[in-house]
Amino acid sequence: HIPLREHTAASVRAALDELEVLGLLTPAQRQAIYAPAIAVFFQSEVGKRLLAATRVERELAFNCRLPASKLKLEETEENVLLQGVIDCCFLEDGAWVLLDYKTDYAEEGEASPVALRHAPQLDLYELALKETTGIGVKERYVVLLRSGECVRV
Repeated sequence: HIPLREHTAASVRAALDELEVLGLLTPAQRQAIYAPAIAVFFQSEVGKRLLAATRVERELAFNCRLPASKLKLEETEENVLLQGVIDCCFLEDGAWVLLDYKTDYAEEGEASPVALRHAPQLDLYELALKETTGIGVKERYVVLLRSGECVRV
């Protein structure tokens, strides 16, 4: 992970270089990451809130059983297994703020429609986070890593 602190493009590049040296990123993965956009995210309002949080979870794996009807799969109370990994969430004022990182490209002014395509996935993450922690979600964001934009969905 990139350290959770204020960043510039140069400090993001240095952190990415270190991850590559440690073998956590391949050279191709390292080259695909646009450091200035990551720095923009950390300088954003949401990024600053993340840095100020007292509890942050990154790559939070979950497995939970939920009624199929709750997932809008079928009109039955039969349980289904929902599993996945939440990119990042942090506690703020007793509730979760959920972040989902995406590498989608969005033309200027098109960030919201691009982010909204991911709303169904965030619906599932929200259900899982509430089910596994007992704590509700107050806000959900898609973070577009190519631009650093955060879109509330």
